[in-house]
Amino acid sequence: MRERTYAPQLCLLQFATADEIVFVDALTLDDWSVLQPLLVGGPVKLLHSPGQDFEALATVGLNQLSPMFCTQMAHALLGGPPQIGYAGLVKERLEVELAKDQTRTDWSRRPLSEAQLGYAADDVRYLGELYRQLTDRLEEQGRSHWMAEEMAVLEQPWALPDPLALALKSRSLERLEPAEKCVFIALSQWREARARHSDKPRSWIAKDGFLSAVARRQPGTLEELERLEGCTPGLLRNQGEVLLKTIREAPANCPDIPEPIPREKSRELQQKLTAIAKAHGIEPGILASRADCEEWLRARAGRLASGWRAELAAAALS
Repeated sequence: MRERTYAPQLCLLQFATADEIVFVDALTLDDWSVLQPLLVGGPVKLLHSPGQDFEALATVGLNQLSPMFCTQMAHALLGGPPQIGYAGLVKERLEVELAKDQTRTDWSRRPLSEAQLGYAADDVRYLGELYRQLTDRLEEQGRSHWMAEEMAVLEQPWALPDPLALALKSRSLERLEPAEKCVFIALSQWREARARHSDKPRSWIAKDGFLSAVARRQPGTLEELERLEGCTPGLLRNQGEVLLKTIREAPANCPDIPEPIPREKSRELQQKLTAIAKAHGIEPGILASRADCEEWLRARAGRLASGWRAELAAAALS
C-alpha cells in the first residue's frame, strides 16, 4: 500500500513453489533476517515488474534479490509491450483470465478475505509456467544473454533514490533558465527530505508545477509566495520561511547541471534506434529511452555504452 505514504508499506508476501503457495503476513513479522537466505542466493526469484517490490522490501531493511527473473522484462525483450501488467501477460501467454476485483483492495486490513487471498495466490500461481515459456522463447530467439544482462542490473543492491539525482532527471528543468534551475533543484531536494520525514507522497508536499512556478518567480516574501498557485495555507504556515530560505541559498549551493543536449541531436539518434528496434521486433523504448540517448550523446555512457544494446545499435552509434 502506498496511497498515503512516501514509500510502499509492505503488507503481504506470497511465495509459490512447484507444490504450494505460502503467505507471509508482513504486518506481524519482526525478524526479517529469516527471509534473507531465500532472497539472496538459492533458487531463482520470479517476479513481475518488481520496482515497487524493491521499494517495499527496502523499508524493512531488505535491499537485494538474486538471482531473479522479471517476467515483464522477458516479455518485452521478446517484442511485447514494456508495461504489460501481470494479468495481461497471463492472459496473453497462458490464456487464463484473472480476477481484477481486488486490484484496489486494502492489503493492510486484517483479517484478509477469501477473495483477497485468492487474488494474492493468483499473483504468484502462474509465474513458474510463465518462466518456463519465456525462457524457452528467449533461448529460441538467441536473447537469453539480453535477459541475463537486464537481470544483472536488477540484482544489484538498491537504496532510496538520491534526491539530487531525482531533481536532475526532472523534465521540468528543460523549461527553466539556468538561475531558475538552481532554485528548482534546491526545492526538489527540500520536497524529497520533507516527504521522507513525514512519510507522505511527494505530490502531497508540493507538485512539480508549484516548484517550477516558485523557481521562475523566486518570491522574497511570504506575501509573494502566497500568491503563487499551489501554495496552500498549510504549506505557507508550516514551510513558508523554509522555502524562502531555500530560494535565497540556492545559487550558492547550486550543483553542476549537465548542459542540455540539442533536441534535434537526440531526436535524430532516437529515430535511428527506433528503426533498429522495429527491425528486431522490439519496442523502441526497450532499446533506448530519450534519457539513454542523451546520456550517450553527452558522455558516451549509460545503457547504450555496452552490452546487447551497444551491439544492436552499433551502426547508429558509430
